[in-house]
Amino acid sequence: MELRIRGVSKTYPNGVRALKDVTLTIPAGMYGLLGPNGAVLLSTHIVEDVSELCTRMAIIDQGELLLEAEPLRAVAGLHGRIWRRIISKHELPAVEREHAVISTKLLAGRTVVRVFSDTAPGPGFEPVEPDLEDVYFSTMAGHLGRRREQPEPEAAP
Repeated sequence: MELRIRGVSKTYPNGVRALKDVTLTIPAGMYGLLGPNGAVLLSTHIVEDVSELCTRMAIIDQGELLLEAEPLRAVAGLHGRIWRRIISKHELPAVEREHAVISTKLLAGRTVVRVFSDTAPGPGFEPVEPDLEDVYFSTMAGHLGRRREQPEPEAAP
């Protein structure tokens, strides 16, 4: 079920107009709230919605803020760090053991793996342009944001 909001206007007591005759359709699978300050909060699994509608985003998992960023900057920050390889299904466990696989998809019966790596991960991998899905999966896997693995401090002599 989609939610349609039509003709919404909001003017604060001090005369500042936050919204003027806004019409919005929120598709099924997306949830939206209009806050008292005029901010719109969207909760969605549809990544394209975020990149098209939002100038700032946050990735939150079980109440923990993992990443807050501008979508385009977050994607740019992954440039040169996302790699792709097409493999057969039986190769996947070995690839997952050897590389930081952030996502997999099927393509014509083959498995497309996307890997997070600062350097070329090995034969058969090709660099790809990152997208917002890569930001999400890299963040959830701990390669970006607050879950990012920090180097352990060296023991004092």
